[in-house]
Amino acid sequence: MIKWTPYVFVRLTIYLITGVLLGIYLPVAAQTYHLLFFAFGGCLLLYWLVYLLIRTLWKGRLLRPVFGLLALVLTVLFGYLRTYQVTGYSQPNHIIYQDSAFTYYSGTLVSEVQQRPKNYKSEMQVDRIYRQGQGQPASGKILVYLGKQDKKPVYGSQVLIKGAPQPILPPANPGEFDYRKYLENQQIYLQHFVKPAAYAVYGYHPPNLVFAFSFRLRQQADSIFRALIPSDREYAIASGLILGIRNGLDNELKQAYASAGAMHVLAVSGAHVVIVFEILSLLLGKLKTFRYGNWIFAGVILSLLWLYAVITGFSPSVLRAVVMFTLVVIAKAANRQRSIYNSLAISAFVLLVINPYFLLEVGFQLSYAAVLGIVYLFSKLYYLLNFNNQPANWVWGITCVSIAAQVATVPMSLYYFHQFPTYFLLANIPVIILSTIVLYLGLLTLAVFWIPYVSAIIAFLLKWTVWALNQSVFVTERIPGALIQGISISLVEEIILYVLIVLVLLFLHYKQLRYWYAVFGIICLLVAVNMAEIYRQHRQKELLIYSVNNHTAACIMEGRKGYFLADSALLQAKTTIQYRFTNYWWDKGIQHTVFLPLNQTQSEQPALRNFKEGTWLVWQGKTFLFLNKAPVRNIIPVFQKYPPDYLIVQNNALRNLNRSHSSVKRLIIDASNKRYIAERLKKQADSLHIPCYSVFDSGAFILKE
Repeated sequence: MIKWTPYVFVRLTIYLITGVLLGIYLPVAAQTYHLLFFAFGGCLLLYWLVYLLIRTLWKGRLLRPVFGLLALVLTVLFGYLRTYQVTGYSQPNHIIYQDSAFTYYSGTLVSEVQQRPKNYKSEMQVDRIYRQGQGQPASGKILVYLGKQDKKPVYGSQVLIKGAPQPILPPANPGEFDYRKYLENQQIYLQHFVKPAAYAVYGYHPPNLVFAFSFRLRQQADSIFRALIPSDREYAIASGLILGIRNGLDNELKQAYASAGAMHVLAVSGAHVVIVFEILSLLLGKLKTFRYGNWIFAGVILSLLWLYAVITGFSPSVLRAVVMFTLVVIAKAANRQRSIYNSLAISAFVLLVINPYFLLEVGFQLSYAAVLGIVYLFSKLYYLLNFNNQPANWVWGITCVSIAAQVATVPMSLYYFHQFPTYFLLANIPVIILSTIVLYLGLLTLAVFWIPYVSAIIAFLLKWTVWALNQSVFVTERIPGALIQGISISLVEEIILYVLIVLVLLFLHYKQLRYWYAVFGIICLLVAVNMAEIYRQHRQKELLIYSVNNHTAACIMEGRKGYFLADSALLQAKTTIQYRFTNYWWDKGIQHTVFLPLNQTQSEQPALRNFKEGTWLVWQGKTFLFLNKAPVRNIIPVFQKYPPDYLIVQNNALRNLNRSHSSVKRLIIDASNKRYIAERLKKQADSLHIPCYSVFDSGAFILKE
């Protein structure tokens, strides 16, 4: 029997999460919000009255259930109202509600400014818009890309911009990363690419002095690493691992760490805070011997931990860990024992009150899942084996931490990333050892950077330790079968997997057969869901015309086999294919993909026929004519006599439509054409009453049979 009574904050955090989810997925109008606010006030007053009654009139438990129910309703309502309050579009003067007739707008940069090759990227909090020289208040955040000027803007810079921002477009192809949704969760709905001459920095007024100090300190620390570590890869890893700055990481390095299951070390997280805490405890432990030593130790160590949080730019995972350590250290100083689950719940509660949308961040979810797994499973795994020497015990401890974290996060990782690192245990032993040394040396480098020869020696050791860390990851990545990709599960399957893990743990803890029966039932349910999905995949027939700027791309799916047809340049762009297409192929269960150039004949291809100006395709009784070379006047008699069901125009092969094209049943304009030609063709098709689909406007064309 699970006893919930000791875990007060765990219950409250669950209630808060419920309110946050309701606020995100079931938003209300402003009028209803005010009603809910008054309801919250009424419940709060009733809660206080019931509390007084319990304390004074009744000593029994008669009103305890009412008291608990009111606590649930209050916390859910609070989560809902806080989510509404934080949501950007809830403000009536938000910039998304303004028409685009304004000529200028002004605001303040409220995020760290990232330097890119051609511009500066930052988030801007709008305060005013201007029409014909007249200003009016406005609100909302915009993602701005400011063209490079002589002086780089910083957090807190006040900027006047000419023009109006544009809506952020949804993903053009199915399965692509939804950048618009990602930004919406950060309350950003518009973006603006601004030329250098179209903006001016007119002031400096940081909205938060602590954040301003944090960003300046982090940039100074980053410049120290840049000056002392000349090699790009070693500098990028050191800066990312210690400061959380990941701009310098190249795709090959990221892929290597992902394949080895070591991506977590590149994000400043709670593990880093644990290492810093251990260092500080070792150095400052003697403070406890003085009078009021526990409180002195707590004050000094918490000040330094929060300083580390400042240096890392208040990373959510670091904030979670620092808040949790704050509670633990204060409890120890006061000689009070506090449940680690309650401490973890309080840290989550605080962060979600600050920003309820943290709940939707993958890093936030993975971080808490990993810590919960480690807290619950580590000791149970660790005491299964006992070694006679300390190094073996330490390695076994690392192994137990890795297993516990992996068990808790694997369903989430499969759902979000569709892959599993096979040799994560093998990789994590050297990775954890070397990354710990890197963190020690990195913090020491920052502490002694002003001492010429000493800083150079420590930076030299730091560089080669990072090099060894990278090599250990590359070695693991090169082992055959290091990464299993293409694992696609639905949200329902992710939830079923977590229920399965919980039931297995309950069975192992309580040794009761009812949990084993439940495990068997969940496994049967998971198999049934998977078999139904495989059956659907074997019957699927789908054709797509993708939207990829300056390229031609199409895909035919028949069962679990796919044919990818594209121009030769796109077929060589493996990164683009990986980013834009493979997630959808995995979602559809495609086990084998044949890559075909549109202008060549292949033995495995579907019914393709190439000719001088393009390609004929016959699929599912329908004909598709891909026009990819100009001029096309020679084939007009052909498709007048044999009109295709779908005419796909590519590479500006068709620049104008006239009545000779009226036999075309449907016109599709792909992204290899110039936009002005696509717009012209669409207008002409409308005038000729030819059904037209432009991927520029509507994204990828999808035909299902």
